[in-house]
Formats: sequence, C-alpha cells, structure tokens
Amino acid sequence: MSRMCSIGSRRQPRPECVETSLEVAEAPIADTGRYDRLRGEMSHA
Repeated sequence: MSRMCSIGSRRQPRPECVETSLEVAEAPIADTGRYDRLRGEMSHA
C-alpha cells in the first residue's frame, strides 16, 4: 500500500495523507496547449 498526499495550495492547508492500494503507472504530463484548444472549442459553441 502507498501513501497519497495532495499538493496543497498556498491559501489552503495541505490535506492529510491517506493509505491507498492505487499506484501511479506513469507520471502525468502537463499539456498547457489543451486549455487553449478547449477555449477555441467553447467559442464555437
């Protein structure tokens, strides 16, 4: 079992860690262009 902890923001306290059987298979990749694409799709609606 692994411990999962969320990254807290500067405005809010960090939540407690929890025990879980889930494991991350691969590290997440930020796709900053996704937000621009989504904005373009929404403007066409």
